[in-house]
Amino acid sequence: MTFGLLTLLGGGLVAVGSFLPWVTITAPILGTISRNGIDGGGDGVVSLVVGAILFAIGLARVTASVPGWLQRVPIALGALAGLVAVVDFGSVNDKLAQLPSSSSAFVAASVGPGLYMVAIGAVFSVIGGLVTDPAKTNRS
Repeated sequence: MTFGLLTLLGGGLVAVGSFLPWVTITAPILGTISRNGIDGGGDGVVSLVVGAILFAIGLARVTASVPGWLQRVPIALGALAGLVAVVDFGSVNDKLAQLPSSSSAFVAASVGPGLYMVAIGAVFSVIGGLVTDPAKTNRS
């Protein structure tokens, strides 16, 4: 197995996770509200751009010889995507904890699958960047 596939998969997960719900809230009068990473710009845009770059690097690693330094870039980009996921996971949990206890019986809120997908994609990308493929390394 080529580790470029892990980078490719990781980048895809990070990019797709940007469009999936990062938080889901269900309330009696409002119904269910989901917010993805792209809503309102911000961190979802960062994760989308990082995911697209990771996907492109993974595709290049799978299909062609690339310089060794480019095979290591997914470590930093994966770490950035992971940082976004961890910070936003903490932010969402903090906001959920601030809900009044009287409303907790009526309001259900949770971290959505998009944030988990960004985190998993980040891990795949870092692992993919940690191992270079000597057969795919461009020596020039």
